[in-house]
Amino acid sequence: MKYNFPQILLNSIFLYSNGEGPLVETSYGKLEGLYRKAINGKAVNVFKAVPFAAPPIGDLRWKKPQLPKSWDGVRKATEYSAACMSNSSTTSSPQKWVDEDCLYQNIIVPAGCSKSNLCPVVFYLHGGGINYDSAVMFNDTFLVNNFGGNDVILVITAFRLGFTAVLTFDDDSIVPRNLAIYDILRSLQFVQSEIGNFGGDPSRVTLLGHSMGGGLSFMLTMSKTINPDRKLWQRSIAMSGPLNVANVELLKNLTKEFVYRAGCSPSMDFEGNGQPVEAAMKCLQTKTGIELLAVQRAMEDEDKSKVIGGILLLDPLFPNDGIRDFLQNVPSTDVVMGSNLKEMDRFADDLDPAETMGFKNVKEVNEKYRRDEKNGDLKFSHSTDTQLLFLSNYLCANAFVNSGGTVYLYSFDYPKHPYHTDDLYYIMGIHPFEMDENEKELAKLYPYYFLNFSKTGKPNEEWIPYNQQWDNYLSINVSLIENIYPRNEPDYHKDIIDYWTKEMPAYDSWVTTKKRWRQPEFRVSELADDLKSDLSPCTATVIYYHTGWLSSIIFTIIVFIAGILMGRYTRRDNLEREEYIPITAWKE
Repeated sequence: MKYNFPQILLNSIFLYSNGEGPLVETSYGKLEGLYRKAINGKAVNVFKAVPFAAPPIGDLRWKKPQLPKSWDGVRKATEYSAACMSNSSTTSSPQKWVDEDCLYQNIIVPAGCSKSNLCPVVFYLHGGGINYDSAVMFNDTFLVNNFGGNDVILVITAFRLGFTAVLTFDDDSIVPRNLAIYDILRSLQFVQSEIGNFGGDPSRVTLLGHSMGGGLSFMLTMSKTINPDRKLWQRSIAMSGPLNVANVELLKNLTKEFVYRAGCSPSMDFEGNGQPVEAAMKCLQTKTGIELLAVQRAMEDEDKSKVIGGILLLDPLFPNDGIRDFLQNVPSTDVVMGSNLKEMDRFADDLDPAETMGFKNVKEVNEKYRRDEKNGDLKFSHSTDTQLLFLSNYLCANAFVNSGGTVYLYSFDYPKHPYHTDDLYYIMGIHPFEMDENEKELAKLYPYYFLNFSKTGKPNEEWIPYNQQWDNYLSINVSLIENIYPRNEPDYHKDIIDYWTKEMPAYDSWVTTKKRWRQPEFRVSELADDLKSDLSPCTATVIYYHTGWLSSIIFTIIVFIAGILMGRYTRRDNLEREEYIPITAWKE
């Protein structure tokens, strides 16, 4: 065979230097990585600690990420950087080396990727609630085999955590809120400008996140301002992702306590004492990262509710009027999403879901749920954390379908390892366990759904896209003895979905009506407006509605004005007998 060496050199992305490692030239300088070989024999190049932003230290602490500086010569990209600052008792796998200088990517590149053979890119977002975990916690060998050996580039990005990312004041003038999101966006911008130098296709970038990373995948993709034209990324995958946002007032109070405990305020209400925020931040700048991390850990150890983390549903990244509004008119995107059979069921059930679900009467809804649970009236036995994960998938699936996207919904149903993070071993190689024969078969099937989706936009031909009439999903399970393999099923967690999107909204609506009826200034026209209101299309609901009764009340008011108080009394008695009429706007 006759080779055209000049053409080969022209198409090749990687340069070679004394056989030490692959070289790639970026806009900022040259990088030298590591040679690896996948289990299938394919050559793979690994580049670690690739800077996508300037180190967020000194004057850049608590600032939006800045462009990295160029470097001369060849920069070694053969060792992991430090993890971003974290020290949490919540995780069973704490990071061993942390530092504020942590904004780096780790890139797994099939050697066959080139300018003439651009490869799809998976951009991974780790979990940990913006409080722990990192971009450097994964098994190199596993990633080389799973991604590099299957012609997909993997980018694992870091982002700031805890006190370095989530300090919250009244506005963004002193410290930008949601700094972790700004880090992620800077990293995605780096991918768009530089991944072509590694042989990656910037028009085929897929977000992949697990747990909080899955929630980030949801929220970033649903934002109406972040990526509406799908230029930063084109598809999304959310594994076990909660649609759960932090409470603004809680984080503001935790920030005040953090400042006080760090010795930068005479009290936890430093603003009330007339101390400007600028003075408190100037004081914090004199503290080392380790000192501040110790303050954060002390707060968490004292009270598990004092975890500094999470994402805020606030302008300018997430303009909205609450979670229901956020779920409407989302950018049209194709998404794979799903959950595990038992998710968070092995953990303490201490979450009240009403506020997260956007109910008006949070206290009453939570009380009804606990009452139904105590009385044995529920048709399910999952923890509220697990229920919220299922609901997140259901609501987001409908939101994306309503906007014209294609959704592939799944449930990982293998009963031996059905909990949160169990399935992550098949994808990212962490939380390992000894596989039985069924799990060895799952290890062949499960990763390829995500890899195929990143390549073609379809997990496989047999997986039927989500249909709102069926609430269908792919049940991912294998039993070699019983000849069970992944199959399409209807009614994704129907009992939980019906309870929270039909029965509970009906109760919430009834409580609202009952409260308004008791107000002296209540008007029947207000009640009619409430009864006829068009609730969010992303939250299926049931309302109390009875046209004959409404007409009778109006007639009574017109004809018997003097008897209005008796009319109100009658209304209160009749409320218990109203009919339910389901409104399911997305299933027209």
